[in-house]
Amino acid sequence: MPNVNLIRPADSIETTAAYKLGMETSSTPSVICLSRQTLPNIAGSDVEKCMKGGYVIFGGEIDEPQLVLVGSGSETGLCVNAAKILAEKGVKTRVVSMFCMDVFDAQSLEYKKGVILPGVPCVSVEASSPHGWHKYSHVQVAMERFGASAPAKDLFKKVSERSVLFCCVVLLFVRLTFSMSAVRLCGG
Repeated sequence: MPNVNLIRPADSIETTAAYKLGMETSSTPSVICLSRQTLPNIAGSDVEKCMKGGYVIFGGEIDEPQLVLVGSGSETGLCVNAAKILAEKGVKTRVVSMFCMDVFDAQSLEYKKGVILPGVPCVSVEASSPHGWHKYSHVQVAMERFGASAPAKDLFKKVSERSVLFCCVVLLFVRLTFSMSAVRLCGG
C-alpha cells in the first residue's frame, strides 16, 4: 500500500512502539494490525529498535548465523520458537522482527545488511500474503486465507504443532541451501 506505514507488532512492547510511530509520523498515515491472540512479550523486543522498522529480536549475539528467520506480528514468536528448536539441531539462527516494512526500507543499506545478512539463507514467515517479502528473504512461508479461530488452548496446541512443522521445512531448506552460492540482499 503506497504512502502508508503498515505496522504489525509482535507483542505489547512493539504495540507501544506502533502507537509511538503512528503519533510521531506526520508525513504518512499508519495502520496498526493487531492479533486477536494474547501474545507473550518476547525477550529482545524493544520500542526504540522498532523505530527502524526491522531489527534483530533474537540471536543477535550469534557469530556467523547459518539462517535468518524474519517474522512480523504473531509470526515473530513462531520464528523465535523455531530458532530455539533449530539451535537444538545445531543450526545457529537469527530472528528479525519486521515491525514495518516501509520504515525498514527507508533505513541505510548498511543498517539493512546488518539486520538481514547478505549471503545467509533467509526465510520469512507471514500470516497473510507473501507479497513484498521477496525483497528480504529467499523463501516465503505465507498463507493467503484468513487465520484460524478457536479457543486459546486449541490455538496454542496448533502453534506448537506449527513450530515443529516449520522447523522441519526450515531444516530441509538450510540443508539444500548450504550448496547455494551467496545471494545478494537489500540491493548489496
